[in-house]
Amino acid sequence: MEPKISVVVPIYNIEKYLLECLESIAAQTLKDIQVLLVDDGSKDSSAKICKEFIDTHPNFEYYYKENGGTASARNVGLEHAKGEYIGFVDSDDWIEPNMFEIMYQTARNVSADIVYCRMKGLADYIHLPKGIYKEREIQDIIYPAILPHVVESGTFRTVDWGNCSRLYKRSLVRGNHIRFYEKSRRCEDFAFAVECTLHAKCYVVLDEGELYHYRPNENSKSRAYTKNMWKSIQSLMSYMIEMTGRCKEYDFTEAMNVCIFYFCTSVIRNEAKLRNNKERIARMQEVIRDSLCINAISKISDKGMNKEYATLYMYMKKQDAVKLNKYLKQLAWKKHYVMPLLDIAFRNQMIKKLYKKIRGR
Repeated sequence: MEPKISVVVPIYNIEKYLLECLESIAAQTLKDIQVLLVDDGSKDSSAKICKEFIDTHPNFEYYYKENGGTASARNVGLEHAKGEYIGFVDSDDWIEPNMFEIMYQTARNVSADIVYCRMKGLADYIHLPKGIYKEREIQDIIYPAILPHVVESGTFRTVDWGNCSRLYKRSLVRGNHIRFYEKSRRCEDFAFAVECTLHAKCYVVLDEGELYHYRPNENSKSRAYTKNMWKSIQSLMSYMIEMTGRCKEYDFTEAMNVCIFYFCTSVIRNEAKLRNNKERIARMQEVIRDSLCINAISKISDKGMNKEYATLYMYMKKQDAVKLNKYLKQLAWKKHYVMPLLDIAFRNQMIKKLYKKIRGR
């Protein structure tokens, strides 16, 4: 008999947090689960921890592969998954004991293709209203939110696309031949989550509290400089254009242009981390003079964007990498030095009262 859920855990050099993660999965109140530990070529003691753990936990399986990235590790997990549903846990995070029981019972009750729950530690995302969404509601409410877009505050937001906050029906994934996009080492969750959503007939959003605990990591890819990021994002965006273009129920053309602009700004911010000024400008220039970026920017406007994104948009449209670099340096200085000082100052009640008096509030 197939397990209720297969849980895929990609692992790479995470000995510090791995045991806590595995123990939280082993403590699940839903017992009929298969846990797939996929070691992506770890060089530390992660393999030893996994092998010792599976000796006493028969529903845990260990697979080793040469290093190829998180996407390739998850794809190995998908190949071996036997559960009715598939879930994901990152090896430096941990989960509540009842997480998979809540998600599975919800999924079974309504025959859901996808069940989505809030993820602790990722507050900077749009939270979809709790509910059971069928085909027309998915198209009207979820489709417009799944790509990065400008919200009322003027900045960019999207629904959290991390797959650790979702449970997928295995037949949805297998039946539509959906895999993680291995050609991109950034945002490997993104394409998978979107593609599954485009095939879903029943999508459930939970409001059961925060079941998944995300551990912010100072050395994570989102904070560290990424080499060859533009090449990776180019490939990902091309794949996204092709994938969303196959959707007959919804026109993603405009949303994809906004999405491309957003990811271009992410690459430019990444290049701003380089120490060499000339190299920074050259890398930024490579992005803003690429046809993918030029085409997307030519078809959107800065209407509704906040000052920061509107300024990036202006310099990118003018293809002025020098001023773009200068602006990002000023912005980094302000965020690193000025904003913390202002934050400390405004905690002082006397300064706050004086400021309000000066502003006439």
